[in-house]
Amino acid sequence: MKRNNIISFLIGVLFIVFSVNVQSQVVKRELLKENHSGSLNKSLNFENRPLSYDWIFQSMDKGNFGNEKDAIPKVYYELILKDNKGESKAYKVSIRDLIVSTYIDVFINEVDANHSTVSAIFNKTNRWLKLKTTLPLKCMRDTDWERKNNIDNFDTLLRHIVEQIDQRVKLDCAE
Repeated sequence: MKRNNIISFLIGVLFIVFSVNVQSQVVKRELLKENHSGSLNKSLNFENRPLSYDWIFQSMDKGNFGNEKDAIPKVYYELILKDNKGESKAYKVSIRDLIVSTYIDVFINEVDANHSTVSAIFNKTNRWLKLKTTLPLKCMRDTDWERKNNIDNFDTLLRHIVEQIDQRVKLDCAE
């Protein structure tokens, strides 16, 4: 009887430990083919007015990898930022979803084939997001891009990207 209680207890502990350590996937391939939207309470680029954003799926390029099952897709979006007065700005986006990381490039401007981008890397294992940019300093409010930890879903990931772009990039300078 005592032995059965110990075994039951150990099975219960193992079940709890296993269920806590199992995490769901944040970037799922099927999510990359969908549109996503959200909003921020106030935007620095739109005079502190509320900002809504849409990630509009454009296309997916499987690349030339031979076996389509093993292909790493490059996904294209258009990011549209809109305020409540009808002002809007649109940006091209490319996403490369790899095994342990997802790379997201937001093309802020394209002048003479020189791209100024905000690039994000999402570490799938540790669930953190970090952004960097190639924009000139005059187009920046802040050059210290904050690392966001504990990203638990794809919509949160996209919201953090929009938040950091809005807080750190002067979008009217970059046009």
